[in-house]
Amino acid sequence: MRIRRLPYIVVIIASILWTFAAPSFVEAWSQQPHSQINSEAITLFVRRMAGKEKFRLGPFVDNALQQPLRGVAVNSSSLTASGFVSAEAEYSMRRWIVMGGDWADEPHLYSSVRHFYDPLRITGVAYLTDQSWAHGHYDSPQIDARTWGLDHPDNPFTLFTALAAYKAALEVRDDVPLPSSISAPHFKSTMNLVARDHEDQRKLHLSRAYRALGESMHMLGDMTQPAHVRNDSHPADEPIEVATFPEHVRRAAANPFIDSRIRPFIASAGGTLQAPAELFDQVARFTNSTFYSMDTIYDKPLGILPNNRQTPYPSPQFKDLVEVKTTVRGFVIPRTVKKLYGVFDGKRVAMAQERLSFHWFDPEQTVFGGFDNLKEKAGRGIAVGANRLGPYHVPHAFASSQTEVLLPLAIHACADLMDLFFPTLELKAEFEEQEEPRDAPDTEAIPKRFIEGTATMEHLKKKDLAWSAYDLTIQYSGPAELLVLEKTKKIYSRKLHFNKGVLEKIETLEGPLEKLPLRLFIAAEGFPLTEEEAFYEIKDGQSAVIRVDAGSRRFENVPWELKNPAEVSIMPPRILVLELLEDTGDAEHEFEAVATPKGDYLFEWDFGDGSEPIEDRPRPGEKSVRKHTYKGLKPGDLFSPKVILYGEKKKELAEDTISVSVIKGEKRHFFENRTFWLTGSPFANDQSVVFPTVALSIVPSISGISGEIDPKSPEGKRLADMVEGMSKAGDYVKEQMIKEMAKMGVSLSDSQLAEAMKQALAMGGIDLSGSAMERRPILGSGYQQAGKPVTISLSVSLAPIPPVPVSMPDTPRLEGRVAVTKWFFTTGAGVSREVAGSGGSASLSWTPEKGKTPESFALDLVMFYTLEFYKRGTMELWLDAGAPVRYENMSVSFPVGVYFCPVR
Repeated sequence: MRIRRLPYIVVIIASILWTFAAPSFVEAWSQQPHSQINSEAITLFVRRMAGKEKFRLGPFVDNALQQPLRGVAVNSSSLTASGFVSAEAEYSMRRWIVMGGDWADEPHLYSSVRHFYDPLRITGVAYLTDQSWAHGHYDSPQIDARTWGLDHPDNPFTLFTALAAYKAALEVRDDVPLPSSISAPHFKSTMNLVARDHEDQRKLHLSRAYRALGESMHMLGDMTQPAHVRNDSHPADEPIEVATFPEHVRRAAANPFIDSRIRPFIASAGGTLQAPAELFDQVARFTNSTFYSMDTIYDKPLGILPNNRQTPYPSPQFKDLVEVKTTVRGFVIPRTVKKLYGVFDGKRVAMAQERLSFHWFDPEQTVFGGFDNLKEKAGRGIAVGANRLGPYHVPHAFASSQTEVLLPLAIHACADLMDLFFPTLELKAEFEEQEEPRDAPDTEAIPKRFIEGTATMEHLKKKDLAWSAYDLTIQYSGPAELLVLEKTKKIYSRKLHFNKGVLEKIETLEGPLEKLPLRLFIAAEGFPLTEEEAFYEIKDGQSAVIRVDAGSRRFENVPWELKNPAEVSIMPPRILVLELLEDTGDAEHEFEAVATPKGDYLFEWDFGDGSEPIEDRPRPGEKSVRKHTYKGLKPGDLFSPKVILYGEKKKELAEDTISVSVIKGEKRHFFENRTFWLTGSPFANDQSVVFPTVALSIVPSISGISGEIDPKSPEGKRLADMVEGMSKAGDYVKEQMIKEMAKMGVSLSDSQLAEAMKQALAMGGIDLSGSAMERRPILGSGYQQAGKPVTISLSVSLAPIPPVPVSMPDTPRLEGRVAVTKWFFTTGAGVSREVAGSGGSASLSWTPEKGKTPESFALDLVMFYTLEFYKRGTMELWLDAGAPVRYENMSVSFPVGVYFCPVR
């Protein structure tokens, strides 16, 4: 493209005009909107930071945004460096960041040529080249805004400066002499403030960090101003820039709109956090590709060239926009013009408008008067003279529409930059109980107990994109505090000091900090603490916290509490009985264990059957639940499953064991005791009755029992005697029956005696058809603890009972209908509550007393039922003497088994 040479007089006039115009154009968004953008970004950042890891580890201290920090401020508004004035000030963090958004434009001419960044490098470079023939007379630094705002060495207030100053604030050692100066050699920071003390030194670094953060946020905000991401120096006028005010920023913050094309790159809008350079670039590319500046309107098909005759930008083109014809007020008469709208997620934004006239007093061009009006019209007068006033322009009135897209992006991007600025720091502390011999003549003296603490402050740099980009790592050096608390009440505090991220010194009784290990001492009865030990005493129920207040944030370890040793308990049943219906088989059980106090533990299960131990680490405070299948079981097998509880560094804390026994089970059913039903119920009227098989499930369990009974102990011998006695129950009953019959002069044959024995034992729950123990098995054994409750539970389930056909003399064909109405169980010494229906669960509890509570107890299930007789196959009740035959509140018992649990 051939560029026509300008007349010399036009060049001179333009140079003068450019100089006067510079304060307008340098500001991108002018200084007040920039300050407001920073303010709204702070508010957004604070609102969104709560859930982030770095701020869970180190939240802001109370009123962090308002705490005063002494530092170097700007006390001038000038065109050149010669008029720049620094001054001492004491501002809050918020104020330093907000004012940084203003001071980045000081001095104006110096800053103006450093606030442009072309992400496309349309001229081969990213910095401003447009009209360099004019601004080159006083400054042509060849520096782009992204570099200037992030890390250019000539800028004392870059993002890199902000990070370095924050790092310096967190590495001030109290045992190192104060520096004579902390300012860099630059006209914007030549004022030398001497630190009054080490705390003031930290504040000087922080104020510098927050000011630099604010100035770099200004540079990022410029990436949402179209002229500043295009090679457009706009010396005369940039309508969207000069027509934007703080109220536009506040409105954008209240109604944020982030276009979907840029949202993936903006974390505060739901996207992914970008590295600083990428954040600048993505924001600039979005603005560059979707908006025009006044002097860069270009459409290739229509042959419309940029006013500044620089290389045109490929996007947007008119075909990408929505054209609307409208009537507007002309200089003389109303005119019909074309307006072009960009579309942002369905939202129309006015982008450009057909110019009414090439007359440079176009009344629709400006809403301003005074000097701004003069600059604008003079600039367009020069443009007319140079034949550079194109057929389309961007009216000032479009600012309100365009800022609805651009300003929310500026606010959110700056909030992201704040997120990038703050590092992820983690304070970790470990406390380990230790013992050492006492300096006492009695060698049996109780060892001295103390808790030794160590602490580190680690910068998790890999989590921080900005800090990683500049390879900066914080090694915290500075004060800390030990707090000993009782719940939330502070008992005492002690001064500490870190060096290069490690706790190094502690406060002594005499006052000074010394390089000593941090030890918290536990008093033992009869061995009072020394005065030095008492200075760091900790008592049961108290907790220790190490706190670091640094960089406007507070870092603390997870409170460590001196408390009773951890315990673990396997949940009931403590004596687990596994029933086999065959001679061998498998059985699965779900084990549960609970640790106290609640915490983060590792559970290791050993199920006692030779299988490999299994580790389980549930979430802190939750119980461990593991299923295990015992394989190849045989009646008589015994197991002792165990769980071991581990703390930090797999330190063993506690363990617990229960017992598992395997018995030969059987398929129980409601009518299993035929002798009872044919002797103790109305079914006795039909001795040939055939009872159906009705499945009955009875599941016992016990809790509050601990330990195993040693077979060689007195209790073990009594248990063996009881087992033997039960196995010989038949012999005992037979002997007693013969004696009773002899007293009555009756002698029974062997067959008669066998039948009598069968009925007698059946009534007692013993069936001679199999083992004498089949109905009275030992369900388990262990110890009851005096004063600690014991609970037995029984779960019952009964299948539906079908009608039972019966035949009786002189009666029609009948059937008996049985319905269970309620049940309970008994241990001999106690009775459970009654449960309605034929199923459910019931429990019975007691508190054992030594010498009073029985050491064995037999479980029996008692079920109550009704029996009615109907004519077989009908719903017609059988009437005897005109009345229905109905039996109520009948009962039948089922022996369950025996527990042997002595009290100790």
